Amino acid sequence: MKPPEQMGGPPEQPEEEPVKDKEGTPEGPTSPEPYNETEWNKLKQGEVSTPIYLKGKEMDVPQEELDQFAKDVIVKELEKENYTFVYGFRKLTGIERAEPTEAYDEKAWEKLKQEGGDRPAFVIAKGYETSVSKDELDRFAESVLSREMQNQNYGLVYRFRKDMGIGTEEEIRAAGEQAYKVFLERGDHGSATSIAENLYGRDSEEWRRAFVASEAELKKTEERRKRKERKEKEIEDEERELNATISKDATFTDLFNAINDIEEKEGLGELHFEEELWDNFDPEIVEEILAFREVQASKAATTKVLDFFNERGYSQIDVSTFLPIKFKREQKKKQ
Repeated sequence: MKPPEQMGGPPEQPEEEPVKDKEGTPEGPTSPEPYNETEWNKLKQGEVSTPIYLKGKEMDVPQEELDQFAKDVIVKELEKENYTFVYGFRKLTGIERAEPTEAYDEKAWEKLKQEGGDRPAFVIAKGYETSVSKDELDRFAESVLSREMQNQNYGLVYRFRKDMGIGTEEEIRAAGEQAYKVFLERGDHGSATSIAENLYGRDSEEWRRAFVASEAELKKTEERRKRKERKEKEIEDEERELNATISKDATFTDLFNAINDIEEKEGLGELHFEEELWDNFDPEIVEEILAFREVQASKAATTKVLDFFNERGYSQIDVSTFLPIKFKREQKKKQ
């Protein structure tokens, strides 16, 4: 038996003639419509460069025009020293730096690494723009990754790899998967949700698992916050200082009426007036005052509070300090 390639096939079919339009011209593929230049020029006036560039691609703006827009953006942002943005924008647009014509400044690079140690993405981005060699940038990136892996900062490792394009797609994904797993184990469900959305998408089981746990944790946190607020309010209410406010020439009858008003409003005994008397004054003085309240009502109506304490060596400040009493400020008479 002949092999398949030597066996006779079906009879050849006659080629179909192209369909002609009404003018008799064969129909062929239509050329793409030109982009709307007016709309593109209007779009370029916006302030957020990345979505402008992406929208331009959707509009089928010629690549040459897009590249020129990207280069203009890079020049403008470099003048502002927005190195990290420029690094990401270059990665998006494929616009690389000009090939260095001379060796980079090693002292400036060492200084940059020391001063920007807590911002490794900025260090690499600025180093790239100042002609630091790719090998040196790679060595710095590896040292950052090694250090943060040792410190178990897996989320930082993932974001650093992803944002700076360090490593293969498989390495970046593996870093993300490790960070996701660690965040779940640590109970940091908010961070796990963020990584899951980026890594797996919102339709994934990984994202749903982290999101549900995050919402439950937020609910518990809110409940703890409310309990703490209620507890603090209870303590505040317990420690709240209530004062009977009287005039400087008030009598003991006026004082007792003010105390009764507060105790009736706030609850019997809230003012703790008698407790403060016993804690801060001699028993003889306390007994005299209590006698005013209990059996000597007529004397209480004629004895001024400040005169009583002044005669026994206590000033107005002493009375306000040792007892829940505040004296009204005297209002100046209008002339």
